[in-house]
Amino acid sequence: MEKVKKIMMIFVIGVLFIMINVGISSADEKEDMTKVLIKLSGELIDLYYKMSKASEIWSDNEYQSGGSKEITQGDIDAMSLGVTVTAAQIANVITTINNLKKFMTNEDPTNADYLNYLNSVRSKSW
Repeated sequence: MEKVKKIMMIFVIGVLFIMINVGISSADEKEDMTKVLIKLSGELIDLYYKMSKASEIWSDNEYQSGGSKEITQGDIDAMSLGVTVTAAQIANVITTINNLKKFMTNEDPTNADYLNYLNSVRSKSW
């Protein structure tokens, strides 16, 4: 959890540094930034609920490793995705979602390279 707190502090300091260096000092610019942050807060909340629903569906259907309906590489290969994605990459996405949910509800997430997990799937050409 300490690592996550440090990352968040670095993020906040970075945002402040950017604000200072791009000259956000006028009232209009401050108002614009505040509006962006308010909108982003709403989008993050919406994302949290979408992640929660995806996690619920994943668990309820027992798609996880060892579950009764585990998504295997054979399942992935049989799908018409048009790209190469592994079952492990899909499992990493749900792991990322579950840990982001923990972070957003003040639980202790497991530290991992979640950005890399998401990029490994996102970088595919959908």
